[in-house]
Amino acid sequence: MKALRLLLLFALTACQTPAIAPIASFRPTAERTVRPQAGSRTHLYAWVSSGTHDSIERFRLIDGIPAKNPDRVYPRYGGDVAVAGDGTLYVGDSTVTGEAVIYAFPPDSLRPKRVIIIPDLASQCQAAPGFTGENGIAADASGYLFVAIVTYSSGAGPLKQTKAGPPSSSEWPCEGVAIYAPGAMGDARPAQVIRYGRGGDLTALAVDAADNLYVANSGRNNVDEFANPIVNPTLTRTFRSAYIGKVHALATDREGDIFIAGTDPFYQSGRITRFTPDAKGRGKPTSTIRLAPGAHLFGSLTESGKVLYVNDTYKSVDLYHAFRNGDQSPFYSAPLVKVWSLATGP
Repeated sequence: MKALRLLLLFALTACQTPAIAPIASFRPTAERTVRPQAGSRTHLYAWVSSGTHDSIERFRLIDGIPAKNPDRVYPRYGGDVAVAGDGTLYVGDSTVTGEAVIYAFPPDSLRPKRVIIIPDLASQCQAAPGFTGENGIAADASGYLFVAIVTYSSGAGPLKQTKAGPPSSSEWPCEGVAIYAPGAMGDARPAQVIRYGRGGDLTALAVDAADNLYVANSGRNNVDEFANPIVNPTLTRTFRSAYIGKVHALATDREGDIFIAGTDPFYQSGRITRFTPDAKGRGKPTSTIRLAPGAHLFGSLTESGKVLYVNDTYKSVDLYHAFRNGDQSPFYSAPLVKVWSLATGP
């Protein structure tokens, strides 16, 4: 539902307020040498939307830097993007007409081979009139698709289902995560469901190489980590502290680190915190990137070769050293405007 965030973008750019103090102070930790390295994530995928034209553009990464021009363009498609280990591209598309759809593009194809349909859940969630949307997607190396589902009522925000239940493979959640098996299509039911109850507002997902799932819950300003989410979802850590602040976007790397992009309540200070696999959820981050004062939106975040690709103000895609601690400015800014979602992959 990136389109709903456009109102916030207009509000922030129209009326800038003075920068406020950082979310929390901390003592710097030892800095690690950061050098972009080769890996399986060799392309950057970007959803570009001008309001009248949508496309997904793929850029080859050369020493971590996106090429000047895309090597592939998926015209007339737009939405949240995720890439599986084999290069399958998933594109989410939510509209106010009710159902949401996910397009699955095989590697080297500009046409989707499969379409996954998420039905309109408004009536079963006591939200009629309303609609159901996807609010973030992720894919793992095997091709499993993770979809954050939110049900909205017309003229209001996301609804909170009246009764939270255990994971179930037989029904979609009013708000939660639906996990689809590789090859799922049409109105196939999820292979697994993680349901959220009252107080949630899921805004981003990420999955690491060990298939740990991370769920950004902006309603509670935290990030939940689930181990073994496909077979037996088990909540293992919850990241929530003054170091994180208001959660917006997530990314993971191949070492199992989780990167959390957050702001203060007024969107005037931004930071990206990194937690290692053995870090405590409520403790001090392993490292923190503090961005320059000013409006920060963090529309999307992704990682490749120890480089973070950040869609922050919708005016460029900024590159940061993922493991560097403390104040940092982008070491490169790709001139990509009106980008709403990012992913890295083959």
